[in-house]
Amino acid sequence: MLNILIVDDEPDFRNLLFDYITENSENNVVCAESGAQGIEILKEHVRNRRPIHFIISDVFMPGMNGYGFYEHVRGIPEYKYTPFLYLSAYDDTTVRGAIHEPYIEGFLKKSDTREKLLAWIEFLSTPLTKRAQLVRP
Repeated sequence: MLNILIVDDEPDFRNLLFDYITENSENNVVCAESGAQGIEILKEHVRNRRPIHFIISDVFMPGMNGYGFYEHVRGIPEYKYTPFLYLSAYDDTTVRGAIHEPYIEGFLKKSDTREKLLAWIEFLSTPLTKRAQLVRP
């Protein structure tokens, strides 16, 4: 069972992702509507000794964008290596350039399927030593 954080400013999309991930799974999903709220949730989970195991974040959000959120997340020692999946409604060179960073493991278009989302979660939550057995989504 994974504790998963979804950060997206669009409530309908957050709810859709929540449904996609929790349907037929035992994963625990927590949602945030902004990067700032996401940071508070992460810190709260550390205090309560229930760390988040996987983070999904929109790229473009008002206030703190996805990259700013990512930088804050990596500044929290407990989340330095937590798998991080970006998502965006846009899939162009500007978006890909804005999120280029060696430690960002994945990118998903908001129009991608539930199956692709679940494949990314499985892939990124698999230890690095065993990922070679999986196909990168």
